[in-house]
Amino acid sequence: SKEAEEAAQRARELATSARSASEEAARKAAESSAKASETAETMAAEAVRKAEEAMKKAEEALVKSIVKRVLSSSQLTTIIILTVIGAIFAAVSISLGLSLI
Repeated sequence: SKEAEEAAQRARELATSARSASEEAARKAAESSAKASETAETMAAEAVRKAEEAMKKAEEALVKSIVKRVLSSSQLTTIIILTVIGAIFAAVSISLGLSLI
């Protein structure tokens, strides 16, 4: 009958329309997923770069701190003073020894 054919034709059109809408939604979902993945990779790379910079700065600060502690320590100051006094004493002793010869 004519009504059944029209109903079948409408059902085919609706099915075709639903299929194309479904394909479009799948395509958009795939594009969104690709963009999200790319954004996540970019953010991860940026995080790695910033972490490496932070580690480098921390290492530099640690080295500076250690050098500053060593140079300002009383033991190093005492060793330097004793070394200078020893060098002066050695120079005077050599000079005195040479003058007695």
